[in-house]
Amino acid sequence: MEVEFVMTVEEMARIIEAESSVLPQQAKLGVAQCIIDNNFNAKAFTTPSPTYSKESFEAAKQALSGKRRFPGYKLLQFRSAKYSDANGNPDWAKVYAPPSNMPRDYIYLGKDESADGKYCHHYWGTKADIPNYSLKLRCEYRGKDGLNLRSTPEFTNNIVGVVYYGDAYYNVTELSPDRKFAHLKSGVWITADPKYVRLYEGDIVDYYVKVMIYDLNIRKGSGTDYANYSEPIAPGVYNIVEEKYGLGASKWLLLKSYMDRRDGWISADFCERVTV
Repeated sequence: MEVEFVMTVEEMARIIEAESSVLPQQAKLGVAQCIIDNNFNAKAFTTPSPTYSKESFEAAKQALSGKRRFPGYKLLQFRSAKYSDANGNPDWAKVYAPPSNMPRDYIYLGKDESADGKYCHHYWGTKADIPNYSLKLRCEYRGKDGLNLRSTPEFTNNIVGVVYYGDAYYNVTELSPDRKFAHLKSGVWITADPKYVRLYEGDIVDYYVKVMIYDLNIRKGSGTDYANYSEPIAPGVYNIVEEKYGLGASKWLLLKSYMDRRDGWISADFCERVTV
């Protein structure tokens, strides 16, 4: 009988480091997703690095816990030198010819590239029923009776449990079509009403940073592809409640004062973590 081989997080991190050390964090997560989606086939990737970075380790850990670069797709990834034209775009003759033989039901999803544009990874995927656990939920209702967990996404006689304020952060697999309920990884449903729960898309944290420069933009999303507010953030100490990877920074930090609408993010590259 064939025994399934599953890499440790350290083994995955060494492959991620070898494949994408010069690329942004989202590329590391994409490589991690490819490793998992292709049944931990180490031979399909660059010879693993002898060491790994903190970022590669984090990407491996996130992917093994269910977070995905492209939710809902089984993923294939190719390096730019093998399957691109001179402009860094997919060369379809190479993509569909041996030894690639790209399955025809895989569609092109995009690429991640280094800041100088010299290196990139291309992604192809096919629709698959694969849950994404990057969305998390916490009960914010402070009543003594707690919030009901339900077997179906509706307010009927379907209560199967109760959770209380701040008990834990729960992995969410989907929202109901009307977005009134969240489906938890455990299989039960809970209200998604923002009066009672808080949804998080990144990694939940609670610490303080000191802003080191005078012209640091506050952006309305976690990336330089989001608009910024007209006034930059003033130098000082600020409470951070969420971290997320995105375009233009090693990591984006959500300011606590913007947590209700999740529309106040600053780059971690111009901050210093402090104790208050």
